[in-house]
Order: sequence, then structure tokens, then C-alpha cells
Amino acid sequence: MGPFAFELRSPLSDVIADVDRLYRDYPTDAADGIADYSVAVLPPSALRRWIRPNLVLACDVEVPFMAPVPRAHGLLALEMGMNLQLAAGMHRYVLLHAGAVARDGGVLLMTGDSGAGKSTLAAMLGHRGWRFLGDEFALLDPDDGAFAPFPRPISLKN
Repeated sequence: MGPFAFELRSPLSDVIADVDRLYRDYPTDAADGIADYSVAVLPPSALRRWIRPNLVLACDVEVPFMAPVPRAHGLLALEMGMNLQLAAGMHRYVLLHAGAVARDGGVLLMTGDSGAGKSTLAAMLGHRGWRFLGDEFALLDPDDGAFAPFPRPISLKN
């Protein structure tokens, strides 16, 4: 995704099926065969796979404050893990919490509180011909001032 390769894992076939469906149009292999980040959602114990099933994140960058999530939220947990890995472990770009679209050599950044409409505006502009760079993070290269794409499926809440 963008300049990064993620290894996403889970022993649960429905979670992997959700990932495959959501990311079916994305490249599936890192150019060099090595993932930048590994994110897995796993039952915290063998019993939790069947009794009051829930999942925990297993990531390269430790996420100590992440509580177990219900099994039904496996895909959401993977998505959160990807965001947390990038936010906590990526040092090549300046990471901005913003939507970003590009056109005619310029980039429009959209910042605002959660629910303000950043993702909706980014989706609408992308639909109208702007290049969608991302709606969660804008990645600014401090060496040349360029923005790298980090496009992910857009989650529109309302």
C-alpha cells in the first residue's frame, strides 16, 4: 500500500477472506519479498477461539494499550493495527492525520476532527478525477516535499 508492504495474518479464514475482498485490487507481494510491517489478529488463547471469542493484535511495534476486540471485529482490528504500526514505527515520512488528494501537480490536505467530513470530501474529489492519496494519513517526504500515496478503502461513517 503506497510505499509500504504489509504482511496481514490471522488463523481465522473469515478474517482473511474479508482482507482479500477489501484489498483484492492491491499488490499482494513486496517488491523485494520483505514486508515493512507485520500485523496479525489472533485469539489470545485456544479457548478464546471458541468460548466468548475475541482477538488481540500481534504487531512488529508493540501496542500495549490495545484491549482484545470481539471476533466479529477482526478486519477492523487488522486495519487499526496497520494504522498503529505506521503511526508508531514509520520514520521516513512526516505523518499527518489528514485526507489528501492531488491534481495538476498540487496536493489538497483536508484536516479536521473525526466526523468532520474529510473522508467524504476525499472520496467525492477522487470520484471527480482527483488522485486519491489517502483519507487517514498524508505522507510528506521531508527530503523533497512530495506527498506519497497511502490509499486505503474509505470508511464513510454517515
